[in-house]
Amino acid sequence: MFDLKSLPPLTVGLLVASLLVAVASELGSRNGPIEALFFSWYRIQEGEVWRLITPVFIHFGIVHFAVNSIMTYQLGASVEEHKCIGHMAAFVLVAAALPNLAQYFASGSRSFGGLSGIGYALFAYIWMQALFNRRNHLMMDQSFVILWLGWFVLCWTGLVGNIANWAHAGGLVVGLVWGFVVAKLDGRPVMRR
Repeated sequence: MFDLKSLPPLTVGLLVASLLVAVASELGSRNGPIEALFFSWYRIQEGEVWRLITPVFIHFGIVHFAVNSIMTYQLGASVEEHKCIGHMAAFVLVAAALPNLAQYFASGSRSFGGLSGIGYALFAYIWMQALFNRRNHLMMDQSFVILWLGWFVLCWTGLVGNIANWAHAGGLVVGLVWGFVVAKLDGRPVMRR
């Protein structure tokens, strides 16, 4: 029997929020209802700090939404299962804000969105845990690493359309750094008194 208590609450919350935004915006075809979610450096400086995070909930089309949702659920559920929800929440906030900042300042455009920056951060976090944390139970198959990095490179070629590549890169960096630091901290010997 299906148990709702076994669902990862933060990961599911990200997906539900993305679904609500997808419905309200008709998958990005109507920006009016979601205008307050788009990145705006001017508005952020005026106090609308949520705009650092909220572009992650905006998706442009069913494929964009579906791929990001599947990726976020699979990777987010794994991390959330092995770390406390507070750790996951802090990670998601950083993995949303920094890639969004990178995308905006590198491209100059505010018309971007999606969970893929968080997805790349989760991927890189798990990869670093699998490589460097002996106490870790998160594993990643080498073929998955090749697939993710191959997709990353393919997106930069422009062959698959207009992609928020700087958000992907920002997420990758966040996940690599966070995952490596956590792996090293988890691997330290425990001091006894």
